[in-house]
Amino acid sequence: FVDYSVHNNSENWNAGVEKLNLDIISGNIPDLFSMEGLNLENYASKGLLADLGKWMDKDTGFDRAAFLPNILEASSIGGKTYSVIPAFSLITMAAKSSLVGTEPGWTMADMNALLQQHPEARPFPKTTTRGELLGYMLNLCMGSYVDAESGQCYFNGEEFVRFLEFLKLFPEEINWDEYYGDSGPAFWEEEENQYRNNKTLFGVQYLYSYEDMKSIEYNFGEEVTFIGFPVPEGVGAAFSPQMEVAMSARTKLGDACWDFLKYLLSEEYQEQITWTFPVRLDRLAELREEAMTATNEDYYGGGIGIMPAPLAVLEAAGEVIVTEVTTETEDAEATDETTGESADEIVEDDIAAEEPATPGDMEQWDNYWAKPVTQAQADKVDQALQSTSSISRQQTELQKIIEEEAAAFFAGQKSAQAVADIIQSRAQIYVAENR
Repeated sequence: FVDYSVHNNSENWNAGVEKLNLDIISGNIPDLFSMEGLNLENYASKGLLADLGKWMDKDTGFDRAAFLPNILEASSIGGKTYSVIPAFSLITMAAKSSLVGTEPGWTMADMNALLQQHPEARPFPKTTTRGELLGYMLNLCMGSYVDAESGQCYFNGEEFVRFLEFLKLFPEEINWDEYYGDSGPAFWEEEENQYRNNKTLFGVQYLYSYEDMKSIEYNFGEEVTFIGFPVPEGVGAAFSPQMEVAMSARTKLGDACWDFLKYLLSEEYQEQITWTFPVRLDRLAELREEAMTATNEDYYGGGIGIMPAPLAVLEAAGEVIVTEVTTETEDAEATDETTGESADEIVEDDIAAEEPATPGDMEQWDNYWAKPVTQAQADKVDQALQSTSSISRQQTELQKIIEEEAAAFFAGQKSAQAVADIIQSRAQIYVAENR
C-alpha cells in the first residue's frame, strides 16, 4: 500500500498527485488507483485504466442489476466502466417546490425568469462568491460543457454566456468584518429564516442520507425540489464519491484486483456503510426503511457509523499495489467549513442544543429530527439519486482559465460572448493536450 500523501507539504498540497503522475509516466504504475485528486478521463483516454465492465460481465457471480445503474453509467466513458464507487454523497441545488415545481432540471433562462418574478430576493446566500458558484458549475455540470468521450468543449454557447452574466452579480470576495459587523439577534434570525421568507431562493445541498431531507425542508419551511444547477439539458447534480477505485490496464494481477473491487460492492462491505449512500440497491432500500421508521432516539442512539477502510482486503491481496493520494481537501465534506467542527462534533452540538425557534405557521416543523422521514421525503431523495448522471470532480485548471478570461468581462472591458469565445479556445487546447 503506497500512500503518496507523505509528499504533500504546506507549500504544495498537490505534491503527492504530481509524484504519482511522474511515477506513472516512468512506468511505475500501481495495480489499483484511489482516484481522489486524479483525472480519470485523462487516464482513461491514455489507456491506463482497465475496462471493469469486462470483469463484471465475465464474472458469473456479479449482477449489475443489484446496483444503482446511473452511478455505474456515470463512471463510464464510451461504454467502458473505469472505476468502482462503493459509497457516495450527492451534490445538488434545492428550491421550494412552490416556486420551481416538482420535477428536477432547468436552464439558466428558467432560473432568470424566476428571479425576475422575485426582484426582492437573492438567488443564493449573500456570502456566495463568484469563485464558489464557478466551482459548483464545473463540479456539477462539466458534462454539459466538456464531452469526456470526444474531448469537445462547449463554452461559447448561449447557456454559458448567460452563466457568465449571472456570475457578474456576485462579489469576488466577502468582507467578513463588514458582514459580521452587527451580528445581533436580528442578524441571526434573518440568517436562519432566509429560505423560509424567500429572501434567499436557492441553496446548494450535500445529501449523505435520507435523514438529511428533514433538516433541508425545515430550513426552507416547506417542501423542496432538488432542481439542480441550471444546465442546457438534464439535471445539474453530481455524485461525490466517498471512495473511487480503478484498476490499471497493465496489471498482471487482474484477478486479485477484481476480487478486491468486487468486495467493495459485496453485501458484507455494503452493510457497513451507514453514514452515506451505498451503491447496492438492497442496502439503499434498508437505509430508506430505517429512516422512515427511526425516531430521534434511534437515529442518535448508535445508528451512525463510519465507512470502514478495507485494509484487511488489502493485506489479503498480497502483491497487489494500491495507490492512495490524499490532498488538502481530504475529509472536507465531513467538516463544517464555517466552524471547523467534525461531523461527529456537529451532531453532538445538535443533540445538546435546543430546537430552533420557528414562526407560528411553522409549528408543524417543531422537533423535526424526532420524526421519521416521510414517504414523500424519501421519494424525493430517490428521485434525486435516480436523475443524477455525473460525478463531481475537481476542475482546477479549467476554473483557472475561466477566472482569468472572465475578469475582462467583470471589469467591463469585453463582452460576455467575447470572453466565452476565448475561454472556449483555451479550454479546447487544454482538454486536447491532456487526452
